[in-house]
Amino acid sequence: KGGRDLREDIALCTIEKANGIVNHLVEAGRLEELGMVIVDEIHSVDDSSRGYILELLLTKVIYSNPGNVQIVGMSATLPNAHLLAKWLNEAYFFCTNFRPVPLTEYFKISHTVFRADRRVARVLRGTPDAPDGV
Repeated sequence: KGGRDLREDIALCTIEKANGIVNHLVEAGRLEELGMVIVDEIHSVDDSSRGYILELLLTKVIYSNPGNVQIVGMSATLPNAHLLAKWLNEAYFFCTNFRPVPLTEYFKISHTVFRADRRVARVLRGTPDAPDGV
């Protein structure tokens, strides 16, 4: 909408926009209206360019409104998940290895695609528009 009314029930936004919304709620004394924060790719808290914004956002939510906001963090590549759960006030930690689609790794050298075990998966025909001719 462009305004600062914040009457929406759900805001799907970037980390930066979410931080702005939380700042506005804190300034207006309305942070208790926030019920849940869902962070996809929560491992980006370790990102050197934007991670500090996510850390600030979560810190404000945790310590300005303790016990009233549920934080759901999701990541497929979080190596220190237990540490993050502890930082999030002893959060519940769930982990699963379930994959609805199998993960298959390949790598490409020139026109040849290899499986992770180095067997040839296929040979590609070159296309003139591709930078490497493939």
